[in-house]
Amino acid sequence: MEIVVLLGENTQAREQYVVGGYYFHDSRVEGTKNPSSVCDVMFYGATHPPQGELHPPSTPLLWSVAGTLHCSYLLVPAVGQALVLMIRERASSPAPPSPLVPCSTRCGREGTGDGVEGCRCELNGHVTLQEVDHLLFVHATSRTVIACVCGDWQPRTQLLVEAQEGAVDVIYHVAHYIWSTPTLDFNLHYQFAPASVCGPSYRTETAGELGPRQVMETNKNQRTYLYADCVWVISSQSAAALALTITPPIAGSCSIWNLTVQSSGRATPRPPLTSVTCAGEDTTLVHVPTQHAAATLTLQLRGMERSDWLISWNSHWPPLPPSPSASPSTTTTTTTATTTTTTTTTTVSPKPELSRTVNVHPTRKTYLVHSGSGSLHCGRLLVLLLQLLLQLLLLLLLLPPPPPPLPLILLPLFVITTACVSS
Repeated sequence: MEIVVLLGENTQAREQYVVGGYYFHDSRVEGTKNPSSVCDVMFYGATHPPQGELHPPSTPLLWSVAGTLHCSYLLVPAVGQALVLMIRERASSPAPPSPLVPCSTRCGREGTGDGVEGCRCELNGHVTLQEVDHLLFVHATSRTVIACVCGDWQPRTQLLVEAQEGAVDVIYHVAHYIWSTPTLDFNLHYQFAPASVCGPSYRTETAGELGPRQVMETNKNQRTYLYADCVWVISSQSAAALALTITPPIAGSCSIWNLTVQSSGRATPRPPLTSVTCAGEDTTLVHVPTQHAAATLTLQLRGMERSDWLISWNSHWPPLPPSPSASPSTTTTTTTATTTTTTTTTTVSPKPELSRTVNVHPTRKTYLVHSGSGSLHCGRLLVLLLQLLLQLLLLLLLLPPPPPPLPLILLPLFVITTACVSS
């Protein structure tokens, strides 16, 4: 680039001057410059180095800025990446401490008595956040405030952001900016790390568990806070029902841990199932009907890492209904001449009055198949013989004498009657 200064004919060159500044910006190290702003930059996890440092803008181009300075550092993780931010140094103001600090950083955790989860800017007096110097961490998509620091803070604070849309906008705000004397100093380390909080998004196993992971190193001189949005899709097999057991953290509220379950239907239209569980609640059982193909679980984690929650699932097939043609199973005692056994049987009754026992493989069940008895057959046979004897007597009366002896005629009837009685 070349700068050319043109002066008029009657202009005194010694009386004219040009004041300006220039700066060579390294986009790879200092981020991609936003052409519409004097200090806004962008860092992309797919193209920029995996880690680096952020500092207050020190470009000479800001020498003419008077009043409020508002700069943005936009960090955009790539797919499968999480963003780790570490505020290493304590920020301070060169001015002597006053008894009434307009803004101070307050960090804590729910359940410790301070009622704060994460780091927040606490204003003192009748001032607004725009009137004090601060560093604001904002979710780029939802514009939700992740953290805010102002005044003096220590110890070091680490933020881990993991979400499908996990871009973070770090806003550096100075209420009364003077280029020669910066009032808010900070040292921020960033890293585009592999996503490790949520794990794989799609689950096809018939049973499994989802729980907390140890993703950050513990350090007594460092506070670590999570800002994670995990989305899991659990598929159930055809005609199978999905059961979820949700055990939330013992203490807390919906603002630090909440799980939303939504189901999607198959070809058969059915209203979606929605369930919300928060920290501090009892264990929840969610049954997804067989008409729904999958369940989508959305978990929001805020604040310090928790290790007392668990999500488990089990996909199972419902029991088959009994066949309408078969009668219910009964327990029957079958007695024979040699042994007495008790078996589980299924009864089939073509004739309800009498029965016989049949042992069927491979189920080893005993079926009672009903039929007639020996006495019934003898009775029918006697009736037939009596009819034949009557016909013989009629023939004897019609035939000429001499007739056959009567004992010979009654002998077959006597033999058959004796056999039936003995059986």
